[in-house]
Amino acid sequence: MPGLMVHLITAKKVRPDAHLDFYIASIAPDAVQGWHKKDKTHYRDLPDRTEAIMKLAKNTDKSNSFEEGMLLHLFLDWKWDISVRDEYIKNTGGDWYLTYRDEIRRVSANLYHNTPWAHELWKLMDEYDLTKCGNIPGATTQELKELISENRVWHDENNVGPSLLYPPEFIEEFTDRVAREFISFRSP
Repeated sequence: MPGLMVHLITAKKVRPDAHLDFYIASIAPDAVQGWHKKDKTHYRDLPDRTEAIMKLAKNTDKSNSFEEGMLLHLFLDWKWDISVRDEYIKNTGGDWYLTYRDEIRRVSANLYHNTPWAHELWKLMDEYDLTKCGNIPGATTQELKELISENRVWHDENNVGPSLLYPPEFIEEFTDRVAREFISFRSP
């Protein structure tokens, strides 16, 4: 759970000129409401997500940009959780969630305000006819619309400095690495 802008930055690195539905799909799994349900749809309820991600990849049509974007989302969350999030939990202990989420919000807001294409991409996603998108396990089209609209407004209204814990250089390196790994993962 690295934040929506981290997902979009990675999606742009994987497919810089993709159809809009690829970028929408790269954040769509976060439209799932409720953390128990989201843990299940993101495979966080499994002791090891590797097998579930591999099985999903095997059943994902590479030519379907919406499905591919959703796979990228889950792949990125998996990579983030097993390294960045788990390290934070180990170092912080039981009361990790609220401070962690605050750092992630800072990351996303800072990226939004310092990425040249971000404002326009969020506008296009907000205006897109989401009924043209594919199925989102655990979420409705309306929930996806709300995710996009609410986060567009939130990002516009929250121009904060960078996260001290996850500065822009860290995010750049992480998204570069995950984009390369995903491209390799999906290569024949």
